Amino acid sequence: MLHTFVGPNMDFVSTQVKEPLKDYLRSHMEHTQAVSQEKTGQAEESLSTEDEDELLEHAYQRYFKESSLIGTVDSCLETITRLKAMGVDEIACLIDFGVSENAFTVGLEHLAQLQVKAREL
Repeated sequence: MLHTFVGPNMDFVSTQVKEPLKDYLRSHMEHTQAVSQEKTGQAEESLSTEDEDELLEHAYQRYFKESSLIGTVDSCLETITRLKAMGVDEIACLIDFGVSENAFTVGLEHLAQLQVKAREL
């Protein structure tokens, strides 16, 4: 399963996904902390706002550059080729991290193009 958003160019993609993905990651981090506190009965030490922002930016960059299908048809095809070489034969595309409805629609059009090209590999 990979977070997925495919767009016409990297600037468009970055503009559409950066804040929604960081918000999604922040929510996941808060949920993980709450579960940990519930299980241990102890509150974890909170990160400063600056440290949290830095951590989220690092996570976003990692997803954006190498750990997702976030990009253009061509950049995502490179990721699929790399995964296929590792033996991956199926990818579930997670498109649930909160991009706008308009961007979502554009993304689906490009995802369909990616699917066609990926089948040709």
